[in-house]
Amino acid sequence: MIGRAAKGGWIFLAVVMALAVWVYSTGQVYLYGFGSQVMEHLAQAANLIPSETYPRLYSFFTILPMDSALAASLFQSVLALSAFSALWLTLRRVWDNPVSPTLTCGLLFFGAMTGWFRIDSPEAALTLLFKAGAVATLVAGKVPLLAGCVLVLGYSAPAFGIAMYLALAYLAYLRQKSYGNFVSVLAVVGTGSLLAVLVGSYTLTPSTIGLSLWSAVPLLSLLLVRELRKERAGIYLTLLSGSVITGSPEVASAICFGDLALLGLQVKGESEEAEDLPQDLSLSLKNLTQTVALFILILGVVPGEQRLNRYILVPSQKKKVPLSRLFVPFSLTHHGQNLDQLWRGKTPFPGLSQNGLILLQKGDGPFRVLTPDESYEDRTLALAYALLSNRPLRGWISADSLSGSSLTCRHLKKNVLLEDDEILFRENGTERLESGPQAPENPQELPPLQLDSVWSLPIRHQNVSEKPGTGYILKTLKTTEKLFFPDTPAVVTFAAAPEIYRVGSLNDKKKFRDFRFNSIALKLIPPSLELPVPSRSLVPLAFSLTNQGENPITSEELKSITLGLGSGSDFPAPSQSFPKKFVLFPGETINLPLTLVTPTAEGTFRLQASITTVRGQTFPVPVSGDGVITTWRRLAPTGHWVEEPARP
Repeated sequence: MIGRAAKGGWIFLAVVMALAVWVYSTGQVYLYGFGSQVMEHLAQAANLIPSETYPRLYSFFTILPMDSALAASLFQSVLALSAFSALWLTLRRVWDNPVSPTLTCGLLFFGAMTGWFRIDSPEAALTLLFKAGAVATLVAGKVPLLAGCVLVLGYSAPAFGIAMYLALAYLAYLRQKSYGNFVSVLAVVGTGSLLAVLVGSYTLTPSTIGLSLWSAVPLLSLLLVRELRKERAGIYLTLLSGSVITGSPEVASAICFGDLALLGLQVKGESEEAEDLPQDLSLSLKNLTQTVALFILILGVVPGEQRLNRYILVPSQKKKVPLSRLFVPFSLTHHGQNLDQLWRGKTPFPGLSQNGLILLQKGDGPFRVLTPDESYEDRTLALAYALLSNRPLRGWISADSLSGSSLTCRHLKKNVLLEDDEILFRENGTERLESGPQAPENPQELPPLQLDSVWSLPIRHQNVSEKPGTGYILKTLKTTEKLFFPDTPAVVTFAAAPEIYRVGSLNDKKKFRDFRFNSIALKLIPPSLELPVPSRSLVPLAFSLTNQGENPITSEELKSITLGLGSGSDFPAPSQSFPKKFVLFPGETINLPLTLVTPTAEGTFRLQASITTVRGQTFPVPVSGDGVITTWRRLAPTGHWVEEPARP
């Protein structure tokens, strides 16, 4: 069909793309480490943090004779490479030329709309493998294998699985004579029933965003090429209808490009008219086909190539990481043993230190890492310490936060939990870990808690003892913690979220006091503007903030406020910190100088506001009155000339 040199060239391009897939998968872990979710699943599988449910895939990584991070990295990279290789080899066998599979695989793996190149977890790599398997079995016409891929995708990628199920139903209709009525009906009905169970809670959101030039290629090809109308019309239209669910018609377009390349290479022998063509004309058409295919391939892989450069190759040069290291799967153990030598401070987990690892190796029980100056401890960093030391990490109450101790004690550095846990302190912005003070052997020897000094202060920092060395119990609906402060008066910071807190004595369980904090209720009062404000400007305005709730509120609970204008604003609303510290009692009002970002267009806009707490919770703030802001155009409308004043 094509010459040996041309075949070798296209195979070489396929090998280069396969290496790019491997380097991207291994390199991103080597340069950036695993995400917090992957680290959490690895720790859950190793029983280092409490968990009820987690992907059972991670249990496999813990039983292999290597550290679990290396097993996960190797698994992720091997599956990504296998997905590319299996798809290319299958398409090579079906189309019987190296041009079509190289072109199709390049468009699928490196295209801008597919996202197949972004492999950031073992689950994503597994999903990628079955996506590639679904495309391969669809082109090869294997109904039973496609049914298996559809069921797996229904669990991991529901939208893609539903789209491929439509293709399965049409393929079963086409291959009815080959497989028989029983197999065809079973594949459609059985797979459909199981898929409905898997995606029962999935909400379909049909989208036509991706139906652009990608979708035009199969439709235009059907209009112009008779062979495609006869053989591929149903497949293309079914895939395009399924792409309305996924929002991306890349599968239909990629297969169509492969079919077009095949037709262009099969000039001779396809018809009587082709046999009568001169030999040089036949060769020129084949060369033209390869040239056009190469041009399309280059355009198709540009987004993936740019992402590879931006996230892998350029950062590796800045960190002076040899290219050969990017091919090696990431090992957390090797990483921890060479923090000061190989990594030279440019580690994927910047907070890890040799001193911290040595400190962990000396311990033999559960531990916690607290950064007193931060609301939340770095989850990924704490999990990395747990995996490296193989010591349980305590203090978790949910999948996305540590327990209240990191909030409870974030203003003090000498607090200790009266449990079996070892407390490790890290000063904010540093890598050094310090071991906390030792808790008393007999908590009953602690001074009694003076509950008569516990009263509702206007801020949430509640003094619960006047003496250092006092132990107390802090209990909420989610957790119960026993704490003491060896050399400072006990102070507890209550969160801004609605909660019931109980502070009680360790010595006498009958001594306790409950505190209930309701939701924050604030109202924003905009200034009365007699004149419009300029457009496309940063406008300083004097707003008022009123506490409409039942509890005092302090600025230490609130992180930022966001002011924005409603529909029609072309600038994102920026978050701005509060310009001054304040305490608001119920019913009180405070004046705040804030900055409003106005859009380019002139008109009347409605003011919108929201506040973010120190715990990362964002809630809207109602605006008093009509909340309307009028702007006047500072710049002339587009298309109008502005006469400059004459220069002297």
